[in-house]
Amino acid sequence: MAQRDPARRHRATAILGWALIVLAVLGAAELLGGYLLYRHLPGSGLAILHALGLDRSTDAAPPPAPAGDETLDLTAEPNPFFRDVPDGVLVLYHPFLDYVGVYSDEPTAAGTRFFHTDNDYFGFRNPDSRLYFAPDDGFLIVLTGGSEAAGYSHPVTIAAYLEDDLNDSGGIDGCPVRVLNLSMNSYVLANEIQSFVHLAYALRPDVVISHSGWNDLIYGVIAPGPFKVLGLNYFGPMVDWPNNLYGRPKPQSFRFAVHESQNDRLPEVFFAMIDKYRDIVTANGAYFLPGLQGYRTALEATGTPMDEVHARVHAYYADLKRGAARIPGYADFTGRADIGFVDTVHSTPDSAPLIARTYAARIRAGTADGTIRLNPHRVHCR
Repeated sequence: MAQRDPARRHRATAILGWALIVLAVLGAAELLGGYLLYRHLPGSGLAILHALGLDRSTDAAPPPAPAGDETLDLTAEPNPFFRDVPDGVLVLYHPFLDYVGVYSDEPTAAGTRFFHTDNDYFGFRNPDSRLYFAPDDGFLIVLTGGSEAAGYSHPVTIAAYLEDDLNDSGGIDGCPVRVLNLSMNSYVLANEIQSFVHLAYALRPDVVISHSGWNDLIYGVIAPGPFKVLGLNYFGPMVDWPNNLYGRPKPQSFRFAVHESQNDRLPEVFFAMIDKYRDIVTANGAYFLPGLQGYRTALEATGTPMDEVHARVHAYYADLKRGAARIPGYADFTGRADIGFVDTVHSTPDSAPLIARTYAARIRAGTADGTIRLNPHRVHCR
């Protein structure tokens, strides 16, 4: 058998080695070029690299907060979902948010009058809609919750008192404080998460407060089991909305009544939703501050199925209270003697500043000990 030429075999091996080196260099260059390209694409490219484990940067975070668009004329372009709303309609359908339109009530000689408060472009109770589109460089707090946080019984809201309290003491870390209130009557945690993601996520707030508890229980005990185990405790009257949507208007059929399915899991699922909300907020660079809202502890007999609904809510609230006590930083407003109530769950007007003061103290303490820091993904005033 003929012997192979050793020199020829050495040359072939060398050529193969250099070819592999060139391919490796070209591959690395292509990967680096793709990485740099994706780093400059909004969101999706960097997310792909991160998911593949190729992004090793320490600032792999959502894109920076928008600078705002001063060309927007909110008067010339009103929200189309508030057009031609019939008289007496309070809860307003809105895509991406389910429903909006913060409202309150007042007694009159003819009975209780319900009315919308002074709401912003998206139907929440804020004095200035421009914050959605042109965030300033101050310390930004977002408050979410139901009607109590929205200020159903408060001429001045918890959010307004909180903003004033912190600014009166010089702001936070040298920055003025702004509070964006995304609370709405009957909102549950699923709604709070939804409103935060769609309206506040891009603003990169520094603190997000969830003032919640009651709605997830009262709408949870009446919801079907498959909804409540996922924390999707929807606003009860929504079950009648499809009738109008499908062109078959009928009288409202919704009634408060306990639905006996998976109710014992409501406290567990509530804290799972709190954890979900915290994860989203933390990933956004903010500090999550949950608060367990108070309620009137005396049960009132009405002789209706609502009595059983309230009894269940009170029983499960004890579980929420125990759960909140095990979570560091959870603000518990239940059982406070200084907070009064005008009805089952809405506190008196003079209770609003007390609630705000509690949150303000938590925020001051957190910034002092380093627990709460300025959101690193937004430029601040200093």
